[in-house]
Amino acid sequence: MSQHLTEHDELVSDVVACQLVIKQILDVIDVIAPSRCAKK
Repeated sequence: MSQHLTEHDELVSDVVACQLVIKQILDVIDVIAPSRCAKK
């Protein structure tokens, strides 16, 4: 198969990568400051 990526494929890859980074950051925040995030 060709390894050529269309602009759309590159955009999708960037979005997925950003979502993973955001999820990791949110997980770290939950570990560092669970009380701040869970105030009810």
